[in-house]
Amino acid sequence: GARVRRARVAASRERGMREGRRYRSVDWIENLRGLCTSELLRRILSPVLCTTCNAAIACFARSYKLLPRGFWPSSALGHSLLVGALGLLLVFRTNTAYSRFWEGRQIWQRILDVGRDVSRAAVLFREQMGAAAAARVCRLVQAFPFCMIEHLRGKKDKHLRAKLERLVGPLATLALPEEGDSPWEYTLPQSSNRPLFVVNQLAYTIASVPNQVGPQAMYTNRERTWLLGEVEKLSSTIGACERLVQTPVPLSWVRHTSRFL
Repeated sequence: GARVRRARVAASRERGMREGRRYRSVDWIENLRGLCTSELLRRILSPVLCTTCNAAIACFARSYKLLPRGFWPSSALGHSLLVGALGLLLVFRTNTAYSRFWEGRQIWQRILDVGRDVSRAAVLFREQMGAAAAARVCRLVQAFPFCMIEHLRGKKDKHLRAKLERLVGPLATLALPEEGDSPWEYTLPQSSNRPLFVVNQLAYTIASVPNQVGPQAMYTNRERTWLLGEVEKLSSTIGACERLVQTPVPLSWVRHTSRFL
């Protein structure tokens, strides 16, 4: 199974596109090996252990006849009554989880598409915008997904911080140009919304490029307006991702599901 996976990954790299992780029937041994390191198992370990201990105690007491006769007679009626309600609750949570996953995937695809369009335009208008400004636009477009990942996860990541430092500079100072400084000397601030900062710097970079003059001008207000519209699309993805993260499953459904389980 591992050899087949490595061969497929190598083939996908040769084609230029990495294949997404998918479950295959030959991976069942590796899935069993990774059971102890499963993040999902760690999250539900407490209720699983509690239920297992209760069941073990009840089985032990019943096997050795420690309970008085007639104490809490077992019946499948309770489980039969709870199956319907529990099924509805679980189906709702499953559908909600898949809908949130699919919406997040669509938002991320929109980020990739807009980023490619802006980068392509920066390379196309490199002579008109200037090499420094075009390179700056490409670096900011590269930094935006990393800022978005860190912003949505809500925790610091050393690898992401290293990539951001290489793209937009150190993280300690604010990006406020002082007298005598070039307007392009920006750094990533210690702000609570770094993707929005990157979008603002991207819009400032595009808006600061002067128009070309002449009948053969290629970079004018029309191209600038189109690029700023693309930047606005990137900005809208920030709010969409924040809405997705900050809108959990309704608390009443979670409580009822937990009680039924």
